[in-house]
Amino acid sequence: MNETHYSFVGDENELKWFFEHCINDLNVGESYSFSLVARKKKLTEEERKEFSISTKAILSTEILKKPKGKLTFNHLLKLIYGFNKDKRCFTNDKGISYPQKCLVIFFSPNPANVLNCVIKLEEDINKIKREIFKNNQLFFDKIIKNNLKNSINNNILENKNVNLIEENEKSLNEQFYKLGILDKKFKNYHANITNKIYTDFDFDFPNADELKEKGIYEEIYNLCIESFEKKSFFIIDTNGGYHVLVKSKKLTEYCQKNKCGTDYFIEKVKIIIENLINNFYSKELLKNIEITIDDYGIGIPLPGTLQYLRLVNVKNKEDFK
Repeated sequence: MNETHYSFVGDENELKWFFEHCINDLNVGESYSFSLVARKKKLTEEERKEFSISTKAILSTEILKKPKGKLTFNHLLKLIYGFNKDKRCFTNDKGISYPQKCLVIFFSPNPANVLNCVIKLEEDINKIKREIFKNNQLFFDKIIKNNLKNSINNNILENKNVNLIEENEKSLNEQFYKLGILDKKFKNYHANITNKIYTDFDFDFPNADELKEKGIYEEIYNLCIESFEKKSFFIIDTNGGYHVLVKSKKLTEYCQKNKCGTDYFIEKVKIIIENLINNFYSKELLKNIEITIDDYGIGIPLPGTLQYLRLVNVKNKEDFK
């Protein structure tokens, strides 16, 4: 591991396979979002106090925009290698670098509509402008009121005006700070406003590595084959379990056929995990199962990159041959 720089590309071939089979070319006005995230759960108790992360912290977000021609693997590779920065780029307030063991690159597999992001940005700018104008108006109203009320005693008037000026400067600083970080917020909008091509099922379960050895993947894979067609889903092996990325069109067909919602598929996977845990472990572990649908969240750990120093990969690549 590089002592001075982060290194996130674990397998270029894996990354290329995922690009060729999962990442769609962008339409005009669309973009993809990639975020470098620090996760609290991978830090020791001492490190958690040092870095003060609630659950996760987004350290950097990069946007892959539609190029003039066709989107190529080189466009993606160039962007991902851009995260391999000097470790001094991502530090806490004391200048201590985030350890790579808590870092992961998330990818939002559904492209964003850039125009929607611009509209959202414009709304935020207008809101901050209104707050600044309102703040200034209140400030001048108070100054005039003080001048009229305390005109006889110059010392009282001066002290009160000084206090008002300080309060106004503090409030304005807060508003201008919000303006200053809008570029970061604009990037984050790309992860939340999407054209939904895929639905991401995130399965996190305790003793993940042991359950994988005991056949949890085969059980989930068989359920996916039973529920969807081959080449319509990707099972992504991650640190805490699996992400099952399903083409939304196929998921809709599945729900219509079974006259159910997406919870129906989730319950089936949950039964599989619970059965394996009941066979090998204490039932207490059942409380630690987390199954969610990440419709508009930060996305999936990117295959081909390192998640907490461990390679993320697609398990069912054979389906696509």
